[in-house]
Formats: sequence, C-alpha cells, structure tokens
Amino acid sequence: MDESTNRSDMASGMPVSDRLDSWKEIAAYLRRNERTARRWEKTEGLPVYRHAHAKRDSVYAYKKQLDAWRNSRRVGLEREQSAATVGNSDAWRKRFRWIGAIAGIMAIAALATWHISRTGVQDPIKAVPLTSYPGYERYSSFSPDGSQVAFSWNGETLDNYDIYVKLIGSSVPIRRTTHPADDLSPAWSPDGRSIAFLRLFPGDKTKADVILIPVSGGPENRVAVISRMDSAPSSLILFGHDLAWSPDSKFLVVPDRDSREGPVGLFLVSIQTGAKRKLLYPPAKSGSYLAPSLSQWTLPGFC
Repeated sequence: MDESTNRSDMASGMPVSDRLDSWKEIAAYLRRNERTARRWEKTEGLPVYRHAHAKRDSVYAYKKQLDAWRNSRRVGLEREQSAATVGNSDAWRKRFRWIGAIAGIMAIAALATWHISRTGVQDPIKAVPLTSYPGYERYSSFSPDGSQVAFSWNGETLDNYDIYVKLIGSSVPIRRTTHPADDLSPAWSPDGRSIAFLRLFPGDKTKADVILIPVSGGPENRVAVISRMDSAPSSLILFGHDLAWSPDSKFLVVPDRDSREGPVGLFLVSIQTGAKRKLLYPPAKSGSYLAPSLSQWTLPGFC
C-alpha cells in the first residue's frame, strides 16, 4: 500500500479493510455489473475515488459510503430494477405471442390438410353414364342449367340419327326429330330456348341444312345450308361438334366453303336472317377448319 493511499484512508477515517480497489469489486459489492456501476457514478453520484497518480480506471470506494449511498437511493434503484423486470417480462410476453401465432397458423394448416385429404377419401369423384342405349349416342350438349342433355342417336333399330333430349337422372329420352335423313351435332343455345343441329342432304351428304328447333316443341326453322365434306359421308360423324353458339344466342359458327373445290373454313351465321360472314378460312390444300368453340365476345355491326 503506498503512502498516498494511506493518507487518503486516514483523511476519510475509513479502515483499509473497508475499501474496494477496482470496478469489479465495487460492482460485486453492489450486486450489479461493471457497466451499471460506472453509469451510476456518472448519473447517480456513486461515491467512487480515483488515485491521483494512476490511470482513470484505477478506482476505489468504501463499503460504508456505498451503503449510505444505496440507502439514500433505494427507492430509485428499486424502481429501476422493477422497470427492467417489466421490460424483460414484456419482451418475453411478445415473444410468446409470436410463438402462439405461428403455432396457431400451423395448426390451422394441418387441420385444413387433414380435412381436404379426409374429404377426398370419403367423397371420390364418380363417373355416371348419361346413356346406355343400343347403337351410338353422339354429340352430347348440355342445357345451360345442366339439367338436360341433347344428343344424336341412331335409335333402337339403328336406322338413322335423330335428335333426342334426356333429363339428367331419367331413363327415357324424348325424341325431338323424326326426319329420315341423319340429324347430327346438336348444340343447345345459351339462352336455353333452342337446339341447333345439322341435317344431312339425303342425296348429297357433303351438304347439310342448319336447323333450329324450340326446346319446348314447335316447328323446325332452316337457317342456312352448308357444304363441309370432301369425301366419305361417314367422316361427318367422326369429327367434333360442327356448331357453336355465340353467347348472346343470336349467331352460330358453322363449317362451310366458298366453292365445292375450296377448303372448309368457319362462317358466322345470323339465326334471324341466315346471312353468312367469313371468320376463318384456311389456305388452299392446307386442310379444313372444323369443330368451332366460342369464348365470351361481341361482334358489333353484323346483321
């Protein structure tokens, strides 16, 4: 122990054994870390001394003075400790909220996955036949409400194709045409009022009438004549639907051609006037355009 330290001890009247000679000892005595002890010296007047000839961090303090300072600052220190405890509690509370939220999301996702898989197992999609009559049923077309289906059938005697309508779930179809020529490719109008179909010419099956019949019954209405075949009449049955309605139920798209030797293209036909307008026409010797299908659209200026 040097002489200046002994003189300081003698001046303070404190025994040497009561002295703490470093920040580490001071912090340990106060039961805080060194950073807190240093902060209290600057902001709270913690009684800490420095040797005159030593570095700034060479400090000492007396236990009795620290005790007196602590007693005078007890209320403030307890409040600070309480605030720190509350802050820690809030931090943990927020952390638990996030953990709870993530756990909840994972639980919902797991429940949804389980429900979907369980539903898929309990309610598999089933294929249900609409018809099972002798002969051939072709060109099915659903009514807009999905309650009925129109189709072409060559009948129990397999003699010629006519148009039939069947209520979904019933067993007996209703015959809508009885002409001796083949009636093919029915197409239910979007407004649900009419069914359009093709009737092949008995003497020239490369041509066909475009005919409308009311769904509720009534006389037939021939709208137009088309020419869409190149050779065998049977090939007319092998392609897809030849008629497509516009969404407003005012027009039909049909296969046709400008001349007997020309390729087959697609034409727009007005069901009111029978007027035709060319839509798509393939280059010569490049094949045919068949089986049209329309998206939602409008065609202003056509009459």
